[in-house]
Amino acid sequence: MTPMVPAQRRASAFGLFTAGYGIFWFLGSAAIGFLYDRSVPWTIAFCMVTQLLAIPLFVWVARQRQADSAPTISAA
Repeated sequence: MTPMVPAQRRASAFGLFTAGYGIFWFLGSAAIGFLYDRSVPWTIAFCMVTQLLAIPLFVWVARQRQADSAPTISAA
């Protein structure tokens, strides 16, 4: 994340990232706990589906990073 954010905005960016990470971690844990009380198979299904839904995000980020780091060829 560091190269993505200008130095003067880095503290805010890390704070926002950490807040979002913590909120979604809490919500996911609460959902898993709720489902676990009702049905272990539904808990497993929820965990598997959310993990699979993350794959497109990781692919997108990897492609963005490749595009950003690809050397540019200038026509002379």
